Amino acid sequence: MPFTSASSLRSICAALLVLVSACSDGAAPVPVPATLESVGGAPITAVVGTAPATAPTFVARDAAGKTIAGIAVSVVTGEGGGTLKNAPTRSSGGATSVGTWTLGTRAGRNTLLVTVGTLAPVAIVATSLAGSPTAIRVAGGDAQSALAGAEVAEALGASVVDQFGNGVARQPVRFDRVAGGGTLSATSATTGEDGVAGGVRWTIGARGGAQVVRATSGTFVVDFSASVQSDFRIEVRFAGTPPAANVQSAFLAAADRIRAALVGDLPDISVQNLDVARCGAPAGSAISELIDDVIIFADVTPI
Repeated sequence: MPFTSASSLRSICAALLVLVSACSDGAAPVPVPATLESVGGAPITAVVGTAPATAPTFVARDAAGKTIAGIAVSVVTGEGGGTLKNAPTRSSGGATSVGTWTLGTRAGRNTLLVTVGTLAPVAIVATSLAGSPTAIRVAGGDAQSALAGAEVAEALGASVVDQFGNGVARQPVRFDRVAGGGTLSATSATTGEDGVAGGVRWTIGARGGAQVVRATSGTFVVDFSASVQSDFRIEVRFAGTPPAANVQSAFLAAADRIRAALVGDLPDISVQNLDVARCGAPAGSAISELIDDVIIFADVTPI
């Protein structure tokens, strides 16, 4: 058996240690992301201005399909104008949460863009839904004019909206005539996906005067107005002691009926110191003005 000295054994052991150290000195290989995908197939929805009940998640995997932890990630908001807090900067061992995602205030599509390395960004999509009704607005058909007893050109439409102005679907709306008489093609409608209840045709009253239709949804109301097409102007002036309010209303209603029937204009007349005492004004009354078209002096006295 060959003899080996102690110094030789020490040299052999040192050489083995150097060899083992050389074999284990390199760092572990950095995982390379091969795929990036969002997790969960169910549609993500939430009311505008709020966060989904469960935060969306995503995973990064290597070529073997293994989830990669600790890889640098970027998560930013895309469409919809929402906000994001506590977004991750590194992937976790399993599904990685995007953080707290609050959707924008406009109903519709919202997105988050997730980026890992050189992989194409992945969009996580959510739909923001309109909130509870907070108001009703005119959507069309206000401030129109037509001949007395005729239909206005544009149908009436009312929009039920949430606090951010998004239309709220499937809301009942009632339409009622509140001044001027006339008729409506329908007295109720339901809002569509855009939040609008429309298509109500309006024939204004035949007697002239103020024309008003009111739309109501829940506790919210909005008015539509229309005017009678007429270039004939009548001014009623009450001479002496003004009569009771109901008497004045009767005079004004009569003037409205005349305007509804006579729609043409008359030439304006300029008068100077015109004595109107014989027209019902107090004795000695005179006017100097431009008259368009008729002035009626009304006085209610015992006969």
